[in-house]
Amino acid sequence: MPSEPGRCVAPRLEQIELWNNWRSVTFGAVLAFSRSNIERGFRDYWASQGITEYDVPHLLSLRALHALIARGRPLRRHGGHLATSDLPASKWDDEGMEQLGYELHRREPIQHRSGQRQEQGVDEVLHGHIHRSALELEDGDDDDDEGDARRLGVTFVVASGDGADAENNLGGFPRVLTQVMDLGISVELWTWHDRTSSELAKLAHSFPTKFQLFELDKFAPHLLPWTPSSEPAAGTSAAT
Repeated sequence: MPSEPGRCVAPRLEQIELWNNWRSVTFGAVLAFSRSNIERGFRDYWASQGITEYDVPHLLSLRALHALIARGRPLRRHGGHLATSDLPASKWDDEGMEQLGYELHRREPIQHRSGQRQEQGVDEVLHGHIHRSALELEDGDDDDDEGDARRLGVTFVVASGDGADAENNLGGFPRVLTQVMDLGISVELWTWHDRTSSELAKLAHSFPTKFQLFELDKFAPHLLPWTPSSEPAAGTSAAT
């Protein structure tokens, strides 16, 4: 795939899904991502490459991001969560995220007197759902096999590089993910290189067999919306 500025062409979603054979998981995955954090990293990446036409809101393909981080693993029941403060309803509908198994958690930003808008509670709603899903696995409240096999067969996949304290959850993502791994559950973190909290990066040393960190930077071209080619299909000729 060309990597020079201005020549990054996103592949079809079907091509991205070919990567999904990296690893099989018995019982599926719990996926949670903070869209605002990931989209800001996406825009920053393209700005750093000098491609200003990609520095626009809502360009990041949510469906392509799902295909990348899910890697073919089925979502567990109530296992997909996307939190945001500014996602247009049309974007959610057009990308078919509900059909993929996601629940949208929208939190209205705070409007300051200066006119600046600030997110509030976006990451916290993900912390809560991650914690709740982990407790379900620990308690055995759903229909899968019991005990360690249940926990070992599930991977929690989180797309966010934010390691800061939340207003009502000191420790933020690092604390929540540590609690998950203490239960024996594996965690994957997908984030941008320049937006990875040092506290999150430390988890790789604390849990070398349970925690994996993947940087999205090298996948950035694959996260652009796919537009059908205008080239004629094979066996046909263009009109003259």
